[in-house]
Amino acid sequence: MDIKKTLKNSLCCTLAGVMLFGCTACGNKDDNNNTTTTTSTTTQSTTESTTAQLGNINPLTGLYGLSDEAMGTRPTAVVVENSAAARPQWGLSSPDVLVEGLVEGGITRMLLLYSDVNKIPKVGPIRSARHDFVEFAECFDAIFVHCGWSIYAEKKIKNDNVNNLNGIQSYSPKFFYRDSSRAHKGTEHTGYTNGSYIKATVDAVDYRTDVKQSYENVLSFAPDGGYTPANAGKNVSFQYSSSAKYTMKYNADDGQYYTYLGSSARKDADGVHLNYKNVLMLYCSVSSMGDSKGCVDMKLENANKGYYFTNGGYEEISWTKNGSASSSKLVIKKSNGETLTMNPGTTYIALVPSSQKGATSIA
Repeated sequence: MDIKKTLKNSLCCTLAGVMLFGCTACGNKDDNNNTTTTTSTTTQSTTESTTAQLGNINPLTGLYGLSDEAMGTRPTAVVVENSAAARPQWGLSSPDVLVEGLVEGGITRMLLLYSDVNKIPKVGPIRSARHDFVEFAECFDAIFVHCGWSIYAEKKIKNDNVNNLNGIQSYSPKFFYRDSSRAHKGTEHTGYTNGSYIKATVDAVDYRTDVKQSYENVLSFAPDGGYTPANAGKNVSFQYSSSAKYTMKYNADDGQYYTYLGSSARKDADGVHLNYKNVLMLYCSVSSMGDSKGCVDMKLENANKGYYFTNGGYEEISWTKNGSASSSKLVIKKSNGETLTMNPGTTYIALVPSSQKGATSIA
């Protein structure tokens, strides 16, 4: 734009006079500053408008829609079992992040992470804690929800002073209930809860609900969601053990990875086929604890490798837990050392034994 020509054509107008005064007094340098200020103000207004329309950004998904009430609050981590008698589980398609890892007997257990406790539907069957899942929940400063515990998990919860709700203990109000419709599968497979029960009990026991500042954004997300890694990875098969084999199949129509257990679609009690925008495969060494229960230890404190899958592509990553066990935070980096920035959406985290790395197949 030719400022001098504009002013010459507008000398008869009062507005042009004001513009001329501004240009004479401040010069071109301040014109540029004014433009920058206007752009910054416009960007801020646009962001505020978007937030007002779509809600706040969920720190576990990078998506808009988090309520004002949930902003800055601690995540909730719920332990759900994965034995055959537990299937189909309640609410398995609902978490922001689902973490799965090996426990005794070659079976897996899951940790369901939510940014907004009020969004937790009926979820379960809830089962006992394992120390590795307690440790992983600590990476997010989460309130830990379970029913029972191994001797190692009990020790860790008490030593680290983990804020937890345990279904075998009495609280007022209650947070843990049993569904009699599943009693024929065994009482241990009937426990459930939901967000309103959890919130009421957390408020009653007066746990801290504000997330620690350093844990506000454990996961990093790209704003546009258009990142596709260079390596093609539409389908990935892997296993936790010989009896727990999975395949994640990419659907280009919706950009999601759908889960299969063996050859069967993995669905929850509502019939929803479990699917995720992001898949993090985190390898870790697993060893026996040497007890009669067959408990295992995932070496989460070690530096490990893995893969990140999204948008039909994949890349190698490294991961670790930064800090001591009770104050650690999950850190995931790309092969070039940069922090991994994921696409907004739900995430599946597979804690796969390093011994099973050879069973991983990417196509």
